[in-house]
Amino acid sequence: MKIIIFIFMLGVILSGCTNKAEESNSAVNTSEMEQSKSTSAKEVSNVKVGLNQNVTEGIAIYGTSEKETGYFSSIIVEIDSETKTFPWRNITNPSFYPELLVSNIDEDKEDEIILILATEKGTSVRQSEIYVLNRDFTEIEVTDPLDKLADVIKWGLKKKDNTREYTISIQGKGRTFKFNEDESRSWSDEPFTGNIVRYGLHDGYIIAEIPVQVSAGHYIGNVIVRYGLVEGKIRPTNYEYQEETIL
Repeated sequence: MKIIIFIFMLGVILSGCTNKAEESNSAVNTSEMEQSKSTSAKEVSNVKVGLNQNVTEGIAIYGTSEKETGYFSSIIVEIDSETKTFPWRNITNPSFYPELLVSNIDEDKEDEIILILATEKGTSVRQSEIYVLNRDFTEIEVTDPLDKLADVIKWGLKKKDNTREYTISIQGKGRTFKFNEDESRSWSDEPFTGNIVRYGLHDGYIIAEIPVQVSAGHYIGNVIVRYGLVEGKIRPTNYEYQEETIL
C-alpha cells in the first residue's frame, strides 16, 4: 500500500514539473514573438522615401521615415550615384518635402547643392533649416539669421485710445502699423521673430525671410537677410525691411 501511495505522489510531482517547464517555454516563446513583432514593426517604419531630385545634375534626396514621429530621422543625399547620410530631419508630410536648389553661391567654378528642410509647422509657426553641400559632400556652414537680428531692427510702440501703433525700420526703411486693442488677446509690446523662418534663392543670393510678429496672428513686415561667403562660411551680409513676402 505504501509503495502505491509513493508511486502516486511521485507521478503528481513529475506532472507539476512538466507543467511548469511547459509554462516557462510558453513564456519564452511569447516573449520571443513579441520581440520579433517589435523588430518587424520597426523595420517597416524605417522606410527609405524619395523626396526630391534633379536628374540633370545627378542629385537625389531620400529620407528615412519614422511614421510614429512624423519626421524623417535622417536625410540621404545621392550625387552621381554616390550617397551619404546626414543626421538631419524633415517633416514627413509631402507638402513639406525638402526643396533642392543648385547654384554657384561662392563664385568658384562649381555649383553648390542647397537643401531647405521643413522642421516644424503649426499655427503661425514654420521652421526651416538650410544646408549647403559641395559635390564631394563637404558641407559649407550657414550661420543662423536670427543671431544679430535684434541689433538691426528699430521699433517703437504707442498706445492711445484703445489702439496700439507699432513702428518698425531697418537701415532707415520701414513703416507704421495701427491696430485696435480688441483685435487680439495676445499682443506683445515688443515685436518678435523666429516663429517663422523661410529660406530661398533671390537674385542669385541665399536669403532668409523672417516675418516680424506683434501677436500670434499679426505681422508688421519681414526682415530679408541676404547671405554671402565670408571666411569660408555663409553668413548674413545685408538686412532689409520688406513689407510683403518675396518667397
